[in-house]
Amino acid sequence: MNQNSLVLRITYDRISLLLMGDADTVVEGILISSGGNLSSQILKVGHHGGTSASGPEFLEKVRPLVSIISVGEENYYGYPTERTLSNLQAAGSSVYRTDTCSEIKITTDGLSFSISPEKSCELPA
Repeated sequence: MNQNSLVLRITYDRISLLLMGDADTVVEGILISSGGNLSSQILKVGHHGGTSASGPEFLEKVRPLVSIISVGEENYYGYPTERTLSNLQAAGSSVYRTDTCSEIKITTDGLSFSISPEKSCELPA
C-alpha cells in the first residue's frame, strides 16, 4: 500500500518542499529513475522515518537542508529508525520530529524559509 502513496513536490519561487507521504525506498528508486528534479530544501520524510525510507541515493538527489518526520510518541514500530536518522545526518539535513517537536510550521516567502516547532526540541548536531 505504501507504494501507492501520493508524492508531491511543491515549489514557490526558489523554495521546494518534497512531501513523500508513506512512500518507501521502492518509490524513491522509481523517482530517481524518472530523472525528474527532486532537489528540495525541505523533505517530509516518507514512511514515518521507517527503515524503508530515505535511502542514501535518494537523499543525494534531494539534498534536503531540513527534514521533517511525522511520527507519534512512543509508537509501536519504534520510528524513526536509527538507520533513517543516520542517513539524514550524513546528508547534512537538520531533523524535526513531531514526536519531540509537536506541530511543525513551515513558512516561506519563496526566497527563504523558516521552521517553527510548537515545542522546543533538540536537533542533532
